[in-house]
Order: sequence, then C-alpha cells, then structure tokens
Amino acid sequence: MKINKHVDAVIGLQYGDEGKGKIAAGILSQIEYDVTARFNGGPNAGHSIHKENGAHYALHQLPSSLVYGQPGLIGPGCAVDYEKLQQEIIEVNAIENLNVENQLFIARNVCNISNKHILQDKEFHKYKQGSTSSGIAPAYSDFYNRTNNYWNKRKY
Repeated sequence: MKINKHVDAVIGLQYGDEGKGKIAAGILSQIEYDVTARFNGGPNAGHSIHKENGAHYALHQLPSSLVYGQPGLIGPGCAVDYEKLQQEIIEVNAIENLNVENQLFIARNVCNISNKHILQDKEFHKYKQGSTSSGIAPAYSDFYNRTNNYWNKRKY
C-alpha cells in the first residue's frame, strides 16, 4: 500500500474509555484519509459522533471514518459480533442515507464473537469480573487458543 500523504495514529493506553473515537471523529471531520482502521476491541463500548449538520451516530464496531464517507477497516485484533455489526450498519445507513458497506473492510483474521461466547460471558464473567456480557473475553480466549473460527468469510 502506498501512502501519499501522512499517517496519524490515535492510540489509547487504558481500557478503551479515553475518548479515542471522539478524537478520531474530530480529526476525520477536518482531514480526508485513504483509510482508517480499528485495531483492537469489540462491541462492548462505543462512542458518539455529532456532526455539524446535526446528524448523530452511536458507533460500537464501525470505524468513525465511515460516517464521513471515508473507507474504514476493522482490523486484526478486533472482536466482531456480526449480528450486532449488521444492526449497527442498518442504523448508521438510515441516519444520512449512507451505504457504509461499500467502504467497510474487515480483516480475515478478526476474532469472531458467537452466541456461545455471549452465553459464557453472561454465566461467568459478568458476575465474577464485571463484564458487559458482550462475549469478548471468551471469544478472545478461543482466538488466542486457536479454537475460535476466526477466518472471516463475510464480505462487506
């Protein structure tokens, strides 16, 4: 990949609640990029984007760039719940009549979250560790143990 302009990185060193998404959205509202990428995390948290035209987005898995008409990648290391992702795409598309599927790319080796992982999370992690019951910890456990079917076969 040839990068024609420059590279900016927004990196957080906490647990994901430092405001990376809002910072990225602020930058994306001013600069056009060839691609932006999410490199970690899953659908357990998220951030809101309030555009100057009054549009309001609540994102959990989608890269911020998509609401600005710029390509976005859900990269390796991200945990993806495809049912929640599909619903998020529908909701985002409806706000400004977008079609984010055309600019969304998903790495083949993301960590897939299945219903099994969500059930495990609810049964164990929620009460013993304070989980959000999104299935992330059990999915990552299977991913790193190489027992998670992580090769993405979906195309967006």
